[in-house]
Amino acid sequence: MVLLGKSRCFTWLPENKLNDEMPLMQKSILPIVATFLLVVITYSAKTHALESDNPLSVQHNQIDVTDDFQLPQMVNIPGGAARMGCVSDLGCMRFEKPVHNVSLRSFEISKYEVTFQQWDLCVAKGGCDYIPDDSGWGRGLRPVVNVSWDDIQIYIEWLNQESGKQYRLPTEAEWEHAARAGSPAPYHWGSEIGDNNANCDGCGSQWDDKKTAPVGAFNANAWGVHDMHGNVYEWVQDCWNSSYRGAPDNGASWDSGDCSKRVLRGGAWSSSAQYIRVAIRYNGDKDYRGDIRGFRLARTL
Repeated sequence: MVLLGKSRCFTWLPENKLNDEMPLMQKSILPIVATFLLVVITYSAKTHALESDNPLSVQHNQIDVTDDFQLPQMVNIPGGAARMGCVSDLGCMRFEKPVHNVSLRSFEISKYEVTFQQWDLCVAKGGCDYIPDDSGWGRGLRPVVNVSWDDIQIYIEWLNQESGKQYRLPTEAEWEHAARAGSPAPYHWGSEIGDNNANCDGCGSQWDDKKTAPVGAFNANAWGVHDMHGNVYEWVQDCWNSSYRGAPDNGASWDSGDCSKRVLRGGAWSSSAQYIRVAIRYNGDKDYRGDIRGFRLARTL
């Protein structure tokens, strides 16, 4: 039998009917159709194989889809007064101090880290030239890694043009507020690292200190946001400052300091438990790429 494309459905035609009943144009497109089907089937198989590595993949939709365009799934984060820094006073480092008060407006943050699937669509549609390496771990629903802060600005520009919305990186204050979800504890689930709550060196997951986990592989925090601890360090908008002295108190991006470096939050798959605490802060050259770095998006309401 031969498979013929017809709108979005397919029709099976017996081979002995090819010469008698198939129009010339349909004969001529058969090699193209066959090639297209091979590509689609191969891609679907790879996607399915990756999703099988994600124990929660059948329980949520990682993306909203409009035609072939993928919109990030966003979570509404309530505004209000919050304390920022090492509020637990457990394992604090000097650049997590001083603890200070901030007042934030409501905003949206992406439920998951941006994935290879989302980035690769930007490449396929001509918005991004750079194809980040997946370090041999697979693409699909894994968080995109090996992207710099500068690379991300190009992705966001394309996403905004494509969607008609205004996405951006979260500010450092927004990131910490969303990660805490109202809790003063070092981790959103409590004061101890526990078992299989995140992906880090010593977290008790199958991916510990080996590679990234597919997004959403662990329980969300109280506000419905996944993977704020471990998996990948997440770039935020702010310039680097080695303490919170002089930090904005309104949740805005800190746009002074060493702006050749940008803040990274959350720790990674290779980090020990102390270094995935909600208060932990790091920095990186904004043009640096590495397989422990990714990002998520935010949007002003």
